[in-house]
This record gives sequence, C-alpha cells and structure tokens, in this order.
Amino acid sequence: MLFSSLRARLLALIVIAVLPWVGATAYHAWQDRQRAINEAINDEMQLVHDAIVQQDNTVADAKSLLQILSALPEIRAGTPQACKNRLVAVHEQLPGYTNLLVTDAHGTLLCASKGDGQHNFGDRAWFKQALQTGHFVVTSYLIGRIYGRPILPAAIPIVDARGKVQRVILAAIDVKWIGQLLGMEHLPKGTSISVLDSHGAVIARQPPRPK
Repeated sequence: MLFSSLRARLLALIVIAVLPWVGATAYHAWQDRQRAINEAINDEMQLVHDAIVQQDNTVADAKSLLQILSALPEIRAGTPQACKNRLVAVHEQLPGYTNLLVTDAHGTLLCASKGDGQHNFGDRAWFKQALQTGHFVVTSYLIGRIYGRPILPAAIPIVDARGKVQRVILAAIDVKWIGQLLGMEHLPKGTSISVLDSHGAVIARQPPRPK
C-alpha cells in the first residue's frame, strides 16, 4: 500500500514537472503552424494580385491590337484570303495569342491566322456580346473551338457607316502565362494549385497533371 502511494506521488511529481514543458511545446507548435498558415495566405494573395495585374495588361494589349486590326482594309472588307494573309503576318509577331480570326455578322468564320474549315461562333458569348454592345469585349475563359486549348477571348466588332456590324474580330489570348505564374510559386511537397473557369474547367495547374 505504501509502495503504491509512493508511486502515485512520484507519478504526480513527474506530471507536474513535465506539464509546463508539454504546454510550452504545444504552444510553440501551434505558433509555428499559424505562422506557416499566414505565410501561405500572404503568398497566395500576392499570387492573385500578380495574376490580376498580368491579366489587365494582357487585355489592354489585346484591345489595342484589335483596334488596329479593325482599321485595316483587308480585315474590314477584304477577301477571306487577303484577310488571312494579314492575320498570319500579324500573328507571327505576337506569340501571346493562340489564334486571330474574323467572322461575318452571323458568326461564320471568314479567315484565321491558324486553321481553316467550316466553323460558326454565333453561339459564343464573345460574339454575342460584341454584336450586342458594338464595343470591345472580354468574356470568360473557355476552350477554343478550333484547337481545343484554353483561351481568354477578346473581341471587337467592325461596323459600317450606319453603325451596323459587318464583321467581328477575335483575339484568342493564350493562357499559358497563368501556368508560368503558378510555376513561380513554391508549393509544399505533395500539394498542387489549379485555376478554374466559371464552369469548373481547369485552365492551368501547377504542377501539371501527368499525361
């Protein structure tokens, strides 16, 4: 009985001695975890800010490009071949786009810097909005119809003297810069980060998904 009592006292003394150390260790571990969480949040907020700035600059460049293209005779009213030749020449100097194309007022493809064939874009949001507003528009990320790659569509209508839309020009902005931006982020081992469009489709992912 005495032995049991002494053992209980001894255990109590050990617990009393160790408890502050355990508490301090747990507190420091909690602090470290909170610090890591805050740093991760700050890094992601900076990444979002950088992405917004990059997208704004990209859209501004696309608007300037489309305004210039819309003033060229080959684009405004040229034959499909003359229109294509001009788009090809321009696109060769601008690798930031997956395609440049022109449709008629019904969305039928007239010419493109890349790709041919029978395509109609009358159902696309960028075409509808360009037609409705009569101004430069940028819509949500989507998968391009000709090449099946993610793009950010920017479009502008070509109107005649009466203000009637005759053609619509699309600049399909390549979104690979998003993947490059994500690639600059130092992610913890075993984690990934993805950018989704409004429909949940993956636009960019880091690290890339294994093929």
